Amino acid sequence: MLDSDLSVQSIRIISSAPKKIRSVWKKCRFVRTGLLSVEEAVALVDSFFIDMLPHAPTLDGFYADHANHHQLVTYEPLLCCVILTLSSRYHFFPTAGGRARSDLIHHALWEACQQLLMQLMLGQERSSRSRIRTPGSIEALLLLIEWHPQALHLPDFDDLDSDISTTSSNPEHESEPAIETRTVAKWLATIISSSRQSHRMAGMLLGCAGALANELGIFQPPADDFVGEKSSREQYLIMRRMSLAKLVYVCQQHTSARIGFTYTPSQNIPHVISMVPSSPAAGLSADDREWHTLLTARVELAQILRSVVDVVLPSSLVMSELIRSGRYVGMLDHFDALFTSWKNSHLDGQGKYLDVSVHFVLVWELILREQVSRQYFREILNAEYYTIIMGTFSLAIQAVVDRALSERPGPSRPVYLVVPPTDYRFIEAVVDCCLEIFKIVIRLAEARQLAFAPESLFVRVTMASVFLMKALGLGVKKSKLDHSLSTLAQAISGLKTNRPDDLHFGYQYVKLLDVCMANLQASFLPSMGLQPEQEQLNDCQNPLERTETCGYDSLDHDLFRFW
Repeated sequence: MLDSDLSVQSIRIISSAPKKIRSVWKKCRFVRTGLLSVEEAVALVDSFFIDMLPHAPTLDGFYADHANHHQLVTYEPLLCCVILTLSSRYHFFPTAGGRARSDLIHHALWEACQQLLMQLMLGQERSSRSRIRTPGSIEALLLLIEWHPQALHLPDFDDLDSDISTTSSNPEHESEPAIETRTVAKWLATIISSSRQSHRMAGMLLGCAGALANELGIFQPPADDFVGEKSSREQYLIMRRMSLAKLVYVCQQHTSARIGFTYTPSQNIPHVISMVPSSPAAGLSADDREWHTLLTARVELAQILRSVVDVVLPSSLVMSELIRSGRYVGMLDHFDALFTSWKNSHLDGQGKYLDVSVHFVLVWELILREQVSRQYFREILNAEYYTIIMGTFSLAIQAVVDRALSERPGPSRPVYLVVPPTDYRFIEAVVDCCLEIFKIVIRLAEARQLAFAPESLFVRVTMASVFLMKALGLGVKKSKLDHSLSTLAQAISGLKTNRPDDLHFGYQYVKLLDVCMANLQASFLPSMGLQPEQEQLNDCQNPLERTETCGYDSLDHDLFRFW
């Protein structure tokens, strides 16, 4: 059952694990030291594959099978530790004090993860059977990018001490508005700091994953291209290495675009990606074939993202020149065609869920995961697609603002906007993409799965909320404004009630977003009518409908000070 306050899942502990499984997990260091029982460890792993992995399948279903737990525990210590660590944050034990004990276990497991990560990065692997420089360690690093430990969101206690020491010795003489202003500023700074720390950690883990992949030859093409002629075991290993190369490539493209660093891919990356068959070799299960098909779609989308960054957003100077010359319109049209082609090939309008409100199946019955995993993963794929379009077409918003500021009659005069049709259609697309991302959040919340979504989805929600407010501020029909704010309000409600804990980035941001939306909603004013250039876009006969638009009164609004 779900907790009434938080959306972490209570896991069901099997009464007695099979004898073979018990003998495997008794060798695990966390079971030997008494941190976990065998049944609890198995339940955490099973719950991870049921609840979390379908949202960002960095792994296939190999280790979901209990028959393969021996390889997970014995040969993949870092991957095993990461799975237990992440699952213990999003699940709790159904006993008295189960949540408190889960938190203690989570922090103890994270300490063990940090030790293994230090050994991995410093090359301190001991010569034993339990090795950490393995393909599974690359998967573990990618999992830590998708889901974060709770400790990442804890405040810096050194900073808190310094804040106390610098506080005014006479707080009673401080005005109440000053205290409130400082509190809001610190709140915002905490959210930004948490986001930046997440980005920095993702960048460092990604660099480590890329270095380890190069060391293990993941980016090297296989010696034999005829995957179908291999045995099932050899075929799986080849496909796993190919999938790892694709996963690392996709993660590098999205992360580098999000945090703004330049990534130089391995020379063999294009060749390895092209060698992966679009229809995976025969012999794989239907679930594995679907997994590889969706992974291929992610690679193609990441390649489009790479082109957008290289052509449109290589630097602020290039972007400013494109806007000044007007050449950005043709480029956005070119990428619009690529987006449409990709959507026609890979998206089919899915988005509805099976009824998973009853979660009484035993955790080892993985048929539930097989039924819903494709649906949830496709929602994350949709979110990636709409985010790339949103970020690309937002160049039109920048163009409108830049032109308005360049034509400003004087520093003390307000600036009013004129949105030509070439920009207006892109701005409308930005609004539509933002709303699609919020609808994904709403659907996941209704399915009670939003709490298990990866961190990347909450980052995309943050981006969508900012772009939506900026786009709406340029002026839209009142009906469009009401629909947009209503959808945003539903997404905010879902984010509030679906969270693993109060420290989660999504929950912290949504509290700030709720305040901002209330203030901004009061700032929308009816405009004096659309400009002549915009009236051409409204194929309506009623002149009253053409004047029913709302936006900010001018560019002097606080929202546009971020530009």
